[in-house]
Amino acid sequence: MPTFTVLVGALIVSTMVYCPVLESANIYLRRGHCTHKKGTIKNGEKRNLKNPCAEATCNGGNLSLRMCERDATTDDRNCEIYVNKTARYPHCCPRLFCSLQK
Repeated sequence: MPTFTVLVGALIVSTMVYCPVLESANIYLRRGHCTHKKGTIKNGEKRNLKNPCAEATCNGGNLSLRMCERDATTDDRNCEIYVNKTARYPHCCPRLFCSLQK
């Protein structure tokens, strides 16, 4: 029984991590080009995306996504995390802004 519980838990976690990436990207392969939900990325071309916030590169029909580095986090009350949801990569990545006042 414990083995079954561990396997089910691992399946749920992997599904939670894997599914949002597939749903947000919606990228398909067509004739050596990579097709995103809002257009085609030609072979050898890079495109900065908004949603997901990533740089997409198409090489030989293989798509790679370069995502933002780890999310900015802080416990400092003088700092705020800013995300520009209307910008393209890398300007849509979370940024940490801190004031000098304490």
